[in-house]
Amino acid sequence: MNTDLAIIEPLNRWAVNHVDLTVAIASNTVYLAITLSIIAFLYSVMRNASKPMSLLQSLRLLITEGFIKLVIPVGLASLASDVISHLFERPRPFAAHSNIEMVITQSPNGGMPSLLVTFTVALGVAVMFFSRKMGITIIVLAIAAGVGRIAAGIHYPSDIVVGALLGAGIAWGYKVIFRDIKRRASL
Repeated sequence: MNTDLAIIEPLNRWAVNHVDLTVAIASNTVYLAITLSIIAFLYSVMRNASKPMSLLQSLRLLITEGFIKLVIPVGLASLASDVISHLFERPRPFAAHSNIEMVITQSPNGGMPSLLVTFTVALGVAVMFFSRKMGITIIVLAIAAGVGRIAAGIHYPSDIVVGALLGAGIAWGYKVIFRDIKRRASL
């Protein structure tokens, strides 16, 4: 038995008996992560403001800075995940192994890497650059979602690991490149 299956089987047996909790962990954590990201970003903007801002100024800053700091790196990571999933197709665990039950409805292919984990880890890393504690919290939520998706029989552990590394790598790389471009522009 390979390592992926050795991890999936006991988690899946547990998930079959705890469907509601599995769904909450595996699917709904991304909404909490998005909400926490927005709160952390707004707090960071308000905390770093040199003077009080009007609602319009705050919205403008949220849209422009939020797009640059959050949407672009998360979008790039998600796009990369989608491209890789089309290049590296393998059936999901529930489709490939008769002893793994599908707890959450998914298509039978395209699970490598996990798009949800890629998205959420990229979001967590992007948030870490302006709120370390909140970013780490979001990454922990991503890991919990990944474990939930393994338990649900829709991802192998390797799908989760690759998604996490992809999301973190792209978000980190984007930040380094963005910081370098911003530094050069100010010279």
